[in-house]
Amino acid sequence: MSLVTNKNVTPQKPKCWIARITDSTDTAWTTIATAPVTAPAIIRGIGACNDDAAKVLQLAIDDGVNQTLIGAMSIPANAGTNNTDPTVNLFSRTQFPQLPLDVNSQPYVFLNEGESLIGKPTAELAAGKIIHLVGFGEEFAALP
Repeated sequence: MSLVTNKNVTPQKPKCWIARITDSTDTAWTTIATAPVTAPAIIRGIGACNDDAAKVLQLAIDDGVNQTLIGAMSIPANAGTNNTDPTVNLFSRTQFPQLPLDVNSQPYVFLNEGESLIGKPTAELAAGKIIHLVGFGEEFAALP
């Protein structure tokens, strides 16, 4: 992650990013959310998976040069695909106790301008199975 000059920012617009990891993308990094090159962003996320086996999803920040691993999250089998196994908070306080909290006590990741939140499973998905990822947050812009 790169350092940025301290500047005033204000929320500009809510944003939702959608990504899918399939058996064809497997263990390659997949972009979940990207901050605009002109503004930083705050990201939260959820995940679901229709695989019959639990998966471990690694999460990292990509600054365009390096992919910096920030941790991993277990996604239970069939999470978010039925009425008994809920979706997973990608930034659970249990898995990521070091992350900052927003005003609603929810953890988030701050992305500098142009950085991306990326993810990949540590093992291949079964044929036809998908990990669904939704990033949501706010993009910011510098004040004049």
